[in-house]
Amino acid sequence: MTASSQTIANAPWMRLVALVLAILLAIGAWFAWQEAERRSDRVTELPSASQLPALGTPASVDDCVATRSNQINALLDEGLMDADAARLSLQRARSLCTQRG
Repeated sequence: MTASSQTIANAPWMRLVALVLAILLAIGAWFAWQEAERRSDRVTELPSASQLPALGTPASVDDCVATRSNQINALLDEGLMDADAARLSLQRARSLCTQRG
């Protein structure tokens, strides 16, 4: 028996199927590219570090920092905390209040 030189993978209709599949994949990639561009246009620019102070802080954060600062200053005034510990506690209090927002 001799083997046929034309297999199903080399059939003309299979090549047509591969061509149609390649065209559909190219169209799908083009739509994905367009959607990515649309999404990137909608992204707003984040403020720089120099602009952050002008934005201010929420009132809840300011209230939290003020309350904790008063508590830390009271401990400092009573002599229950030294200046270095108070400074570190104030930094941690600001960080905690900012994270809680």
